[in-house]
Amino acid sequence: MEGVVTRDVADAAAVLDTLAIWDRLAWYNAPAPARPFAAETGTTPGQLRIGLMSDAPLDIPTDESCVAGARAAAAALEQLGHLVEEVEVPTISEEMIAPFIVLTQGGLADYDGVDWSAVEPHIAHQRRLSGETSAYDYALAGHTLELLSRREVARWGRDFDVLLTPTSAILPPVAGAVLEAQHANPEAPVLDVVASVSFTAFGNVTGLPAVSLPLHRTEQGLPVGVQLTGAPWEEATLIRLAAQLEEVLPWADRRPALSGIA
Repeated sequence: MEGVVTRDVADAAAVLDTLAIWDRLAWYNAPAPARPFAAETGTTPGQLRIGLMSDAPLDIPTDESCVAGARAAAAALEQLGHLVEEVEVPTISEEMIAPFIVLTQGGLADYDGVDWSAVEPHIAHQRRLSGETSAYDYALAGHTLELLSRREVARWGRDFDVLLTPTSAILPPVAGAVLEAQHANPEAPVLDVVASVSFTAFGNVTGLPAVSLPLHRTEQGLPVGVQLTGAPWEEATLIRLAAQLEEVLPWADRRPALSGIA
């Protein structure tokens, strides 16, 4: 399911109602919600068990502003009556990375009419590797990630109801810096790329619903995202919880300060 960037939770819920309509021609459909998602913004989520993970796995350095944002959100949730406990979840792990890369490389085969000589160097490199990936390796990667997902998703409802993390382990890099680093060495992973998806790659594997909220800011006024990840098919719970946080930590009226641009 694709999502959109909105200014408030109500708009996100309204868009989700449009995106989540039943498609009888699709291979898969999510269960129909009990009622429109837009109706959930005014509903209390009840007391939830929140699992807090403010530092990225694999000893990936996490910016102190990202940590502070997650912990400030946890404090607000405790004040709202929720139960918060620190947890460790492999939102990115060594056993996930290899099969994840195989699937992403294989996905590049699903494009017709592309002039691959004109694409950027790191895309061309991944495309070449996709041609070297066998059908067996591709199927095995999918099977491996399916079993990994089944094991890890069991935490929701057992250990906690919602996982609270920073959205990214780093603040937004300077525009163009990541691409420049990737072009300089197209065959190697860029640390900033890995750090930026260290809390979100898990969602690509599991399909769990998640929402990123701009609950924190740096001293310079840069928004810092806080992510809530829910159990399978629990979008309604996330909308209720996000709306509750929006009420106590509002952000919709914020506007970035304009810097001197010639």
